[in-house]
Amino acid sequence: ATQAVRLDRNHAEAQLVLALIYQNMNNFNMAAKHYSRVKKLAPNDPLVANAYGTFLCAEKRYAEADSEFKVAASSIMNPSPWVASTNAGLCLESSGQFALAKASMRQALQQNPDYMPAKKGLERLRKR
Repeated sequence: ATQAVRLDRNHAEAQLVLALIYQNMNNFNMAAKHYSRVKKLAPNDPLVANAYGTFLCAEKRYAEADSEFKVAASSIMNPSPWVASTNAGLCLESSGQFALAKASMRQALQQNPDYMPAKKGLERLRKR
């Protein structure tokens, strides 16, 4: 991915891969740099929005994360919108917004009734 970015700074997929790698390495400054770049290159890409939402949630930037998850979950280009809906629910749960978190988990299950992370999330939230 680094070599791809060296060859073409506008390679969105490589920028996303680098953002994810840096995020997993807990190098949040470099992750933020690459997320910023990929958001400019692919502003409507649902996979980018979902990944960036998880980053923002980890940074406790909950409102921004929620906006990204909504973009990802509502995109007709997203092959798995239930993942973004579930991630939105997990982030809302982290921020203490349990009613909204339940609604997001329910939305995920409407999109894919068999998606186990959403089932487990909703079950956990029902116990609150």
